[in-house]
Amino acid sequence: MDVYALIGASGTGKSHNAYIVMEQYGIDVMIDDGLLIKDGKKMAGTSAKAEETTVAAVKRAIFHDPMHAAEVRERIRQLNPSKLLILGTSEKMIDRITEALALPHVKYKIFIQDIVTSEQIAEAQRMRKEGKHVIPMPGIEVKKELPNYWIDSIFSFIGKKNKNSKSKDSEKKEPDEKLEKIKVVLPSGAPLMAVGGLLDNEAFDFTIVNGADPLSAALISGEYDMVIAPLNLGAKLYTAGKTSYKLDSIITSNNTYLVSRNNFTVESLNGVTILPYGQNSTPDIVLKVALAQKNINSFLQARQY
Repeated sequence: MDVYALIGASGTGKSHNAYIVMEQYGIDVMIDDGLLIKDGKKMAGTSAKAEETTVAAVKRAIFHDPMHAAEVRERIRQLNPSKLLILGTSEKMIDRITEALALPHVKYKIFIQDIVTSEQIAEAQRMRKEGKHVIPMPGIEVKKELPNYWIDSIFSFIGKKNKNSKSKDSEKKEPDEKLEKIKVVLPSGAPLMAVGGLLDNEAFDFTIVNGADPLSAALISGEYDMVIAPLNLGAKLYTAGKTSYKLDSIITSNNTYLVSRNNFTVESLNGVTILPYGQNSTPDIVLKVALAQKNINSFLQARQY
């Protein structure tokens, strides 16, 4: 078994970014805050977030209780994963966990500051100050594990209930109460232009991201009501059984162009060097197919952006 570690201070976004790391390295089992999680479901353990004191939470997270450790060790033995990700606040904490669970030494260490920006860390810390935490499981699973917490989204954000407050599930909606917004994540660029007319619509809560990693994480986690992502990315994850999202519609088409300083025809592209956007991305693949259909032999120098 290869053991990976995602290391970062408390409240820096480890749990929220865990699925990005898992997708990148082909990992499907993780340990986070006392829980053993596979494919978004609890396999064993007890969440440290259920503890009343900080000391008790730390002990729970490092599997200080022999019964807790034994339960998780046995479940790991049954699952027999080839790769396992451990989330921790320090290298020392990771070592305590591997020792308690009789796991191999960590083979790969990934530090949170190497995979997210300082702005993203600051946002994660702001949310932590608001009393919100992230658990990398769907809301229904979190509800089973932590019944005394309210769920702020389908997937991740949780906070303790006030003693005098009612859970969202138990509250009856008044006739004039506003409905929850539809949460949508999408990349900047052409997809953003396609939904531009809805950006000011109060029924939607849009999250705009850059790059494929946040979209992969969204598709895997189930956090959003709707994910707008490249078709090939969604198809790849769906085929691999890593997402339950299904294709609803295609919102952009006929938006790929060839640009040159000189006038040209398709036939004149023979022997010409062309720079497609993104190696093996949709523009690159479309261009290759289009040129092949016309029997055009061009030199493609695709780059990964």
